[in-house]
Amino acid sequence: MPQDPTPASTLHLQFTALLAEVSLALRTAFGSRIRVDQGGRAAARVLNLDKTLGWRVFVTAFSADDARVVKAFPGKLAWRKVIVAIETLGVSTPRIASLRRAVAALESFVETHQLPRQGLDAWSRRVSTSPEGDQQALRLRKSATNANRSLLGVHLRANIAAYLVAPSSTPGFAALAGAKIVDGPSREPSASPFPIYRPLLTWSDEGVNRSAGDAHPAASPRWPSLVSELSSEAITNDELCLSGAKGERAFDFLGSASTRPERMYFSFAELIACAGPVFQEQHQTEKDHSQEDQTDDEMQFALLSQYPTDLLVFDVLMHRDLPFDGPPDSGFYHGGLPRPGEESISRAFPVHCGAALTRPQTPQLPAPSADRCATYEALLVHCAEALGTALADYRIYRLCLEHPPIRLSCVMSWHLPRAR
Repeated sequence: MPQDPTPASTLHLQFTALLAEVSLALRTAFGSRIRVDQGGRAAARVLNLDKTLGWRVFVTAFSADDARVVKAFPGKLAWRKVIVAIETLGVSTPRIASLRRAVAALESFVETHQLPRQGLDAWSRRVSTSPEGDQQALRLRKSATNANRSLLGVHLRANIAAYLVAPSSTPGFAALAGAKIVDGPSREPSASPFPIYRPLLTWSDEGVNRSAGDAHPAASPRWPSLVSELSSEAITNDELCLSGAKGERAFDFLGSASTRPERMYFSFAELIACAGPVFQEQHQTEKDHSQEDQTDDEMQFALLSQYPTDLLVFDVLMHRDLPFDGPPDSGFYHGGLPRPGEESISRAFPVHCGAALTRPQTPQLPAPSADRCATYEALLVHCAEALGTALADYRIYRLCLEHPPIRLSCVMSWHLPRAR
């Protein structure tokens, strides 16, 4: 009689034990050359690797979060580069051999048990949780949403956002459209007006900037970026107002008029004609004009959930003519968007909530905003046309979460290929 296959939970325990062996061997090989307080960029510089691989190696060596290590764990070919780089540092042969054995043992385990080498992160999250655990987590998040709604006096039925990324007229760069639907906002009279939309924010190692672009050709001078024909009818100044100076403007929701029979919704759209780059670029440093570790090697997109919300939907639509074929690195993190001087979203505090990246074929929305599907698709078509493209030209990548925690960042990122 054939034996039952090894339970997934047991496989996961064995896998994490082998992962810990790799981490230990990597730290031992580093010795004092790379320390836990130095970070991924220092690791990349010491090992002469690109920033993304340097960050992956650093996390694998020093992170105490197994889920974060699995997410960052380098691929097979990348490990060859890493080991060669460590050898050039003059690390002793026994330590190199120990690292090789640890990596080989883990790769053999993955192959023997037919685990998805390109999807270890998703597999690990799936088998380390249970439907009962996911339901309990959902109940806790829902309780937090209701509690924060009572405390803050504000609430969103749904926060639906998308980026459409298409080739730019500037070679080597992308054109970007941002679309957002704020569905069913509510505000108690005692609560302060709260911003439901801010202009697109872009960031790089050169700084943080707000977009002044507008993807809506007939935008109202009173409310730039608002797509009025895809929003509630006859919005008044007592319901929505524009605050802040140019570059820091925000659309503040004041509350729905008592005469409105249905919940309000607002659609926004903006356009950035040139963003990127879409290939890795070297920048010269001011200090010695040498080509150092100043490479743009990642394209990152994020959505921040700031208020009590029932449903969060975050889509990135990638044009088929751009050099990004595979799925992005994705996840949920606690914390805000980058501040000046920072070049990426902080991934120090990942949030594990049982939600995984999906690839929907259409922009169909889940409940409780299924009745906004036609509006959402029309908004995406509008943005695609503003970019000179058609909606059918895009692949859709989605993160979706019910009752997201406050100050949760949804992040998707693609590694930039080298220009040919």
